[in-house]
Amino acid sequence: MLSSSATHKAMASRCPCQRNIQMMTPRARTRLSHVASSDTSRSQVAVSAAAVELSVPAEQLASSTQDIQDTTPVLIAPWEFDSFMAAAGGQLVVVDFYTEWCGPCKLMNKEFEKLSRAFPGTVQFAKLNVGVPGAHREFATEKKIRVLPTFQLYHNGKQLDQVTGAKPLKLRQMLNEAVFQFRQ
Repeated sequence: MLSSSATHKAMASRCPCQRNIQMMTPRARTRLSHVASSDTSRSQVAVSAAAVELSVPAEQLASSTQDIQDTTPVLIAPWEFDSFMAAAGGQLVVVDFYTEWCGPCKLMNKEFEKLSRAFPGTVQFAKLNVGVPGAHREFATEKKIRVLPTFQLYHNGKQLDQVTGAKPLKLRQMLNEAVFQFRQ
């Protein structure tokens, strides 16, 4: 039978957080312990720990993570569609028409978020739930949505292209071609 300290060491060695801390340089571990001992929130400790390990100022790391969060797709309602298109100006816009209960829609959700991070500032991403009864379903009929998910590409409020179904490669290809076309 293992002693309590041996058991604790064995459990700590299985914890990924503990292994990460053990792999840090002694100086980084010391700075991390000083950060963790002060009155800070867990997120501040995590950002500071990452900054210590990467030798990046914590403020710069925090601002870069904020930029990543700002690229998430915007949820819009049918009555906000025209104003969203107008606000996009000359930027490309991709709208994901989805429902909460659709399996392929759920699969494409992560891919859609990855794409929103891959095209920051060049393409705006929006999601519109067409499964809600009333105006949402009527809007889906108006936009000729017959397959879920449907991704429609717009420029200056006019539809350029669309991809239907869970086809991440086709969606990425459509965006790459559109971005290339409008950069020239």
